[in-house]
This record gives sequence, C-alpha cells and structure tokens, in this order.
Amino acid sequence: MLFETVFGSLSLATNLLLDSTLMASVLSTMAMPVIGVSTLLSAKLASGESLVKAQRRFFACLLVITIVTLRTVIVCDDAWIFHMSTLALMIVGALIIPDHDASVAV
Repeated sequence: MLFETVFGSLSLATNLLLDSTLMASVLSTMAMPVIGVSTLLSAKLASGESLVKAQRRFFACLLVITIVTLRTVIVCDDAWIFHMSTLALMIVGALIIPDHDASVAV
C-alpha cells in the first residue's frame, strides 16, 4: 500500500516535470517569432530619437536569433524551422517593410 502511494506520487511528479519541460519547449519555440516580429515592427514604426534605440534593439535581437538558430540547427532540434523562418522574416521584413520616418530613406 505504501509502495503504491509513493510510486503513484512519483509518477505524478514525473508527469508534471515532463509536462512543464514540454511547455517550456513550446514557449521557447513560440517566443522567438513574437520577439523578432515585435522588434521589427518597433524599429519600422519608430521615429526621431526612439528610432535609434529601436534599431539597436532590432539588431541585438537579430544577432541573438541568429545564434539561437545556429544552435538549433547544429543540435538538430525540432524547432529549427520556426527559428529559421523567424530569422528569414526579420531579414526580409527589414528590407520590404517601409520605414515610418521618411527622412531615413533620404
């Protein structure tokens, strides 16, 4: 009886641990595109003094996502396609989406 109770609680703890690991993996996979797109949009919509800060945040985020994408591809993680498409979206989006401030293009 005691063994079944202890084994049942260990089984429950193991399931919770696996579920939390899975949830962390999913959140990690989905956080990169959200962060990347938000920094891209903030860099494109900013103007004036905030434009320089937004561009620095965008380039820093681009660097971090590039490193994470390289790690994901090297490790052969299942989330490589999400990270690779986020990186592609940030690079192509920086070129295609027009800037809010017209003086940048001059």
